[in-house]
Amino acid sequence: MIFKGYLSYLSARYPGGLAALHHDLGDPEQAAFLGRIFLAMSYYDLGPLICAVRLAAKVEKVPLACFIRDRSAASAKVDVPGVYAPLLKSGSVEAMARSLPRVFSRYFEGVKSEVVERTTAAPGVHEFRFRGLPEPMLGWYVWSNEGFIGESLVLAGARSPTFELCEPVPDGDRDGIPLRSIVTRVKW
Repeated sequence: MIFKGYLSYLSARYPGGLAALHHDLGDPEQAAFLGRIFLAMSYYDLGPLICAVRLAAKVEKVPLACFIRDRSAASAKVDVPGVYAPLLKSGSVEAMARSLPRVFSRYFEGVKSEVVERTTAAPGVHEFRFRGLPEPMLGWYVWSNEGFIGESLVLAGARSPTFELCEPVPDGDRDGIPLRSIVTRVKW
Protein backbone atom coordinates (compact mmCIF):
# COMPACT_ATOMS: atom_id res chain seq x y z
CA MET A 1 0.00 0.00 0.00
CA ILE A 2 2.95 2.31 0.65
CA PHE A 3 4.21 1.84 -2.90
CA LYS A 4 0.77 2.35 -4.42
CA GLY A 5 0.29 5.65 -2.58
CA TYR A 6 3.72 7.06 -3.31
CA LEU A 7 3.79 5.96 -6.96
CA SER A 8 0.35 7.40 -7.58
CA TYR A 9 1.47 10.72 -6.06
CA LEU A 10 4.77 10.72 -7.99
CA SER A 11 3.04 9.85 -11.25
CA ALA A 12 0.83 12.92 -10.88
CA ARG A 13 3.28 15.36 -9.28
CA TYR A 14 6.84 14.55 -10.34
CA PRO A 15 7.80 16.76 -13.31
CA GLY A 16 7.58 14.44 -16.32
CA GLY A 17 5.88 11.67 -14.32
CA LEU A 18 7.28 8.27 -13.50
CA ALA A 19 9.31 8.04 -16.71
CA ALA A 20 11.24 11.16 -15.69
CA LEU A 21 11.60 9.90 -12.12
CA HIS A 22 12.99 6.56 -13.37
CA HIS A 23 15.48 8.46 -15.55
CA ASP A 24 16.47 10.80 -12.71
CA LEU A 25 17.16 7.87 -10.38
CA GLY A 26 20.16 7.10 -12.59
CA ASP A 27 19.92 3.41 -11.73
CA PRO A 28 18.16 1.10 -14.22
CA GLU A 29 17.67 -1.62 -11.58
CA GLN A 30 15.88 0.75 -9.22
CA ALA A 31 13.80 2.12 -12.06
CA ALA A 32 12.82 -1.42 -13.15
CA PHE A 33 11.95 -2.32 -9.56
CA LEU A 34 9.70 0.72 -9.20
CA GLY A 35 8.08 -0.05 -12.56
CA ARG A 36 6.73 -3.41 -11.42
CA ILE A 37 3.26 -4.21 -10.11
CA PHE A 38 2.98 -4.01 -6.32
CA LEU A 39 0.44 -6.11 -4.47
CA ALA A 40 -1.32 -4.38 -1.57
CA MET A 41 -0.63 -6.89 1.19
CA SER A 42 2.89 -7.92 0.16
CA TYR A 43 6.25 -6.68 1.45
CA TYR A 44 8.90 -5.07 -0.75
CA ASP A 45 12.34 -3.54 -0.36
CA LEU A 46 11.92 0.13 0.57
CA GLY A 47 15.39 1.10 -0.71
CA PRO A 48 14.38 2.08 -4.26
CA LEU A 49 11.30 3.89 -2.99
CA ILE A 50 13.38 5.88 -0.51
CA CYS A 51 15.65 7.02 -3.34
CA ALA A 52 12.60 8.10 -5.36
CA VAL A 53 11.08 9.90 -2.37
CA ARG A 54 14.33 11.77 -1.71
CA LEU A 55 14.35 12.95 -5.33
CA ALA A 56 10.73 14.07 -5.11
CA ALA A 57 11.30 15.95 -1.84
CA LYS A 58 14.31 17.68 -3.39
CA VAL A 59 12.33 18.63 -6.51
CA GLU A 60 9.50 19.99 -4.36
CA LYS A 61 12.04 21.79 -2.13
CA VAL A 62 10.56 20.19 0.99
CA PRO A 63 12.58 18.63 3.82
CA LEU A 64 12.49 14.84 3.58
CA ALA A 65 10.86 14.48 7.03
CA CYS A 66 8.01 16.83 6.06
CA PHE A 67 7.52 15.10 2.72
CA ILE A 68 7.22 11.67 4.35
CA ARG A 69 4.92 12.95 7.13
CA ASP A 70 2.66 14.66 4.60
CA ARG A 71 2.49 11.64 2.28
CA SER A 72 1.77 9.33 5.23
CA ALA A 73 -1.04 11.61 6.41
CA ALA A 74 -2.44 11.57 2.87
CA SER A 75 -2.25 7.76 2.92
CA ALA A 76 -4.24 7.69 6.16
CA LYS A 77 -6.93 9.90 4.58
CA VAL A 78 -7.39 7.23 1.89
CA ASP A 79 -6.65 4.00 3.77
CA VAL A 80 -8.45 4.59 7.08
CA PRO A 81 -11.90 5.37 5.61
CA GLY A 82 -11.32 2.69 2.97
CA VAL A 83 -9.38 -0.44 3.92
CA TYR A 84 -9.49 0.32 7.66
CA ALA A 85 -13.06 1.66 7.85
CA PRO A 86 -13.91 -0.64 10.78
CA LEU A 87 -11.37 1.29 12.87
CA LEU A 88 -13.33 4.50 12.32
CA LYS A 89 -16.52 2.76 13.37
CA SER A 90 -14.90 1.79 16.67
CA GLY A 91 -16.54 4.82 18.25
CA SER A 92 -13.75 6.84 19.82
CA VAL A 93 -10.30 8.30 19.39
CA GLU A 94 -9.11 6.03 22.21
CA ALA A 95 -10.34 2.94 20.36
CA MET A 96 -8.64 4.14 17.17
CA ALA A 97 -5.38 4.66 19.07
CA ARG A 98 -5.50 1.16 20.53
CA SER A 99 -6.09 -0.30 17.05
CA LEU A 100 -3.29 1.49 15.21
CA PRO A 101 -0.46 -0.96 16.05
CA ARG A 102 -2.27 -3.66 14.07
CA VAL A 103 -2.32 -1.35 11.07
CA PHE A 104 1.37 -0.50 11.36
CA SER A 105 2.41 -4.15 11.40
CA ARG A 106 0.71 -4.59 8.02
CA TYR A 107 2.94 -1.97 6.44
CA PHE A 108 6.41 -2.99 7.65
CA GLU A 109 7.62 -6.59 7.67
CA GLY A 110 9.50 -7.70 10.75
CA VAL A 111 8.64 -4.61 12.76
CA LYS A 112 6.43 -5.05 15.80
CA SER A 113 4.23 -2.36 17.27
CA GLU A 114 2.10 -2.20 20.38
CA VAL A 115 0.31 0.18 22.67
CA VAL A 116 2.26 0.63 25.90
CA GLU A 117 -0.22 -0.04 28.67
CA ARG A 118 0.11 2.33 31.60
CA THR A 119 -2.24 2.39 34.54
CA THR A 120 -1.53 6.09 35.07
CA ALA A 121 -2.05 7.19 31.46
CA ALA A 122 -4.23 10.26 31.17
CA PRO A 123 -7.12 10.41 28.71
CA GLY A 124 -5.93 11.65 25.34
CA VAL A 125 -2.44 10.19 25.79
CA HIS A 126 -1.17 6.96 24.25
CA GLU A 127 2.27 5.49 23.97
CA PHE A 128 3.25 3.21 21.13
CA ARG A 129 6.34 1.00 21.15
CA PHE A 130 7.89 0.05 17.83
CA ARG A 131 10.40 -2.82 17.92
CA GLY A 132 12.79 -4.18 15.36
CA LEU A 133 13.25 -0.91 13.45
CA PRO A 134 16.34 -1.05 11.23
CA GLU A 135 18.57 1.80 12.45
CA PRO A 136 19.34 3.18 8.97
CA MET A 137 15.60 3.61 8.36
CA LEU A 138 14.63 4.96 11.77
CA GLY A 139 13.74 8.41 10.38
CA TRP A 140 11.42 6.92 7.74
CA TYR A 141 9.53 4.89 10.35
CA VAL A 142 9.21 7.77 12.80
CA TRP A 143 8.11 10.32 10.19
CA SER A 144 5.67 7.97 8.50
CA ASN A 145 4.10 7.09 11.85
CA GLU A 146 3.71 10.71 12.85
CA GLY A 147 1.85 11.38 9.61
CA PHE A 148 -0.27 8.22 9.57
CA ILE A 149 -1.07 8.03 13.29
CA GLY A 150 -1.72 11.76 13.56
CA GLU A 151 -4.14 11.81 10.62
CA SER A 152 -5.84 8.58 11.73
CA LEU A 153 -6.56 10.11 15.12
CA VAL A 154 -7.85 13.31 13.50
CA LEU A 155 -10.19 11.22 11.33
CA ALA A 156 -11.49 9.61 14.53
CA GLY A 157 -12.10 13.03 16.12
CA ALA A 158 -8.82 14.00 17.82
CA ARG A 159 -7.72 17.63 17.77
CA SER A 160 -4.14 18.58 16.97
CA PRO A 161 -2.23 15.43 17.97
CA THR A 162 1.36 16.04 19.11
CA PHE A 163 4.23 13.56 19.31
CA GLU A 164 7.07 13.06 21.76
CA LEU A 165 9.79 10.53 20.97
CA CYS A 166 11.79 8.67 23.55
CA GLU A 167 15.42 7.92 22.81
CA PRO A 168 15.78 4.82 20.58
CA VAL A 169 17.31 1.83 22.37
CA PRO A 170 19.20 -1.16 20.93
CA ASP A 171 16.91 -4.05 19.99
CA GLY A 172 19.25 -6.67 18.53
CA ASP A 173 20.20 -6.96 14.88
CA ARG A 174 18.99 -8.59 11.69
CA ASP A 175 21.47 -9.68 9.04
CA GLY A 176 24.14 -7.47 10.63
CA ILE A 177 21.91 -4.37 10.66
CA PRO A 178 21.38 -2.87 14.12
CA LEU A 179 17.75 -2.70 15.19
CA ARG A 180 16.19 -0.14 17.51
CA SER A 181 13.10 0.07 19.68
CA ILE A 182 11.42 3.41 20.20
CA VAL A 183 8.46 4.65 22.21
CA THR A 184 6.31 7.44 20.80
CA ARG A 185 3.90 9.34 23.06
CA VAL A 186 0.90 10.85 21.28
CA LYS A 187 -1.27 13.51 22.95
CA TRP A 188 -4.48 15.05 21.70
